[in-house]
Amino acid sequence: MDVREFEKLIWDSGCFAEGDTVLVGFSGGADSLALLAGLTALAKRKKFRVVACHVHHSIRADEADADASAAGQLAERLGAGYRLVRVNAPGFAFETGESLETAARILRYDALRRVADELETEDPSADVRVAVAHTKSDLAETVLQRILRGTGPDGLAAMHSIGFVPGTDRMLVRPLLSLTAEETRAYCDARGLIPRRDSSNGDPAYTRSRIRTELMPVLKRDYNPDIETALARLANIAAMDRDFLEMWAEQLLEALGATETVRSASPDGPSDGAIPLDRRELLALHPAVGTRVIALALRNLGMEKDLSQATLWAAWEMLQRGRGSGEAEFAGGFRLTLDHDLAIVRRIEQPLKM
Repeated sequence: MDVREFEKLIWDSGCFAEGDTVLVGFSGGADSLALLAGLTALAKRKKFRVVACHVHHSIRADEADADASAAGQLAERLGAGYRLVRVNAPGFAFETGESLETAARILRYDALRRVADELETEDPSADVRVAVAHTKSDLAETVLQRILRGTGPDGLAAMHSIGFVPGTDRMLVRPLLSLTAEETRAYCDARGLIPRRDSSNGDPAYTRSRIRTELMPVLKRDYNPDIETALARLANIAAMDRDFLEMWAEQLLEALGATETVRSASPDGPSDGAIPLDRRELLALHPAVGTRVIALALRNLGMEKDLSQATLWAAWEMLQRGRGSGEAEFAGGFRLTLDHDLAIVRRIEQPLKM
């Protein structure tokens, strides 16, 4: 694949439009360097602005400082704007109990959100979207990791080319999902660009690293040389099924909150912190759909954490067993309460905001 073809695939991803301001999550690694270089090349022809944002996670000390410095130099060389944000991932992990990897991801997306907001404040006419450099290889590794953890169907729908920064309405795009890590490295080579190497990427202490360096090569060699494409296709199929079921769940949530049973018990309708549902009608649904209705109600009340499938099924079984009362707790301060013929999804404390 030549340079122009690579850049055309970025544009043809449908993630961008002329006049956009694109904020690129920029580590300086091969994937994000290829994305930034491709976008700056396109910007000259498609008339949009590109800004790189490097997040210093305070994890690898001197190496992280060197990465931040190199990222700024690379952005300047490519003609992109540059923003550096420092966060304390180890401290946040300690405070919240999250893994270091999860803490870094949460803080990284929050940093990108804040910088995007700043860019719009500086230029109110700007339509800022955040771009990250996830590739087909990343998608395949994510799907494989979730399979190993015993994920449900929704967990297979791992990434979308167009979505939102977690917990916000800020557009998040992934224009490289049709390209592999090998192709991003080849593009960097063709452009004479030397990416930074994150030493933690090969650290066997991380499951993701072992999947990338140990498991995936075996699958490619002994089972399917195009395993990345196969896993990406699985993710796309799962996403289509999930999107249909989510749409159906939205319709059912509205209907189950407006039955005569609910209107009689809650004449004022749902409150800010509670969504009452008709228990009998809810249990009449197939469990695969009924549990989605409960999950949707929880998200509508502000749940942002990943919902444990085991907890959700336990709540469903509570509804089935219930003789008049019962409760099921969810992480983050949420509860499902059985009150005779009502199943009431409640927020019992305000979720913490970043």
